[in-house]
Amino acid sequence: MLNPRSDALLFGHLSDGATLAHARARKLKRVVVVDSVVHQLHGERIEAYFAHHDVETRLLVLPTTEENKNMDMVLTIAEAIHDLGIDRRLDPVIAIGGGVCMDIVGFAASIYRRKTPYVRVPTTLMGYVDASIGAKTGVNFAGKKNKLGAYVPPALTLLDRSFLGTLDARQLSNGAAEIVKMALVKDAELFSLLEEHGPSLIEGKFQDRPGDVESNAVGAPSRVLTLAIQTMLEELAPNLWEDSLTRCGSTLAVVPPPLTPTTTVPVCHSSRLVDFGHIFSMELEMEALHSNKLFHGEAVAIDMALCACLATVRGHIDSSIRDRILAVMRGLRLPTYHELLDEKMALFAIEERIKFSQTIKMPLPVGVGASRIYDDISSDEIVAALAMAKGLSAEPEFSP
Repeated sequence: MLNPRSDALLFGHLSDGATLAHARARKLKRVVVVDSVVHQLHGERIEAYFAHHDVETRLLVLPTTEENKNMDMVLTIAEAIHDLGIDRRLDPVIAIGGGVCMDIVGFAASIYRRKTPYVRVPTTLMGYVDASIGAKTGVNFAGKKNKLGAYVPPALTLLDRSFLGTLDARQLSNGAAEIVKMALVKDAELFSLLEEHGPSLIEGKFQDRPGDVESNAVGAPSRVLTLAIQTMLEELAPNLWEDSLTRCGSTLAVVPPPLTPTTTVPVCHSSRLVDFGHIFSMELEMEALHSNKLFHGEAVAIDMALCACLATVRGHIDSSIRDRILAVMRGLRLPTYHELLDEKMALFAIEERIKFSQTIKMPLPVGVGASRIYDDISSDEIVAALAMAKGLSAEPEFSP
């Protein structure tokens, strides 16, 4: 993507011939927000790219971490947009970094002159398969995750897998949690690929390697990434703005045979399978943010492990499927338990879910690559699942 011969980063958001010709004929301006760690790794190439194309830039190198995901950083970006004086139709703001970077830049772009185009360039696995997809932007507020934000999709997202080659194992595992999520809720092939190749995907940084031919893993990284993105798009597209009533009716809680059906509850709400792993994790992630920090994907993984236990308690899956789920997560070096996620936090998370969403609408696995959404979760079932998760934990507490 940073090859000077490519101009996709500058003009890829324009498809109309006349507009493209006009954009090429004028002086180029770009506000470019780069995560500080990414700049350490790729800063010279990024700056050389824009210099080669004679672009007037305002380069902001910012610590786009969860701790700094706030309105102060949004306003810093907005000020740079204002000072440079960009054309809000032709000069998109560019975000180069992980999911937090793209969320903050997207929100800044959404509020400057009511909407300014922006481009996403994910450099982490989390950004590649999750944050780069969809329309959500936002920042943390009042101690809660993403409480301020807007639905404004990017003008363009550019995926360059070579960025993933510079990540450490923990960052790769962090992003892999969102891939596990999509495998569990709707794609058995993706689950099988993770089951077979998970450890080697982390070790090989999701790059194709010469030894893959001998290990029968050729093409696995590309296939895994493609399926993760494809399934995410399939799930988000019908209700991108989360404002339509979908999945209406009691069939949401019906478990297909041969599993035992549970009590059904009539529901009608804007629910999504991609919420799997995001019921308890929101509270856990923010609670651990400033001490023994958990990355987003790590908190999601702990949530998913608990939900696998909850599905077992409720009879949606048996212990063998539960154990396969936990084994896949551990193979990707993801945590499956944390002491902070106790009964008090879990039940509070459910209260918050009901408070802001009216119903629990919790996705749970009902098989490999299959899931359903339930509203009839009881506190006793959650307590039993917590005990099961603790008992199955390889370690008493996850330590980053």
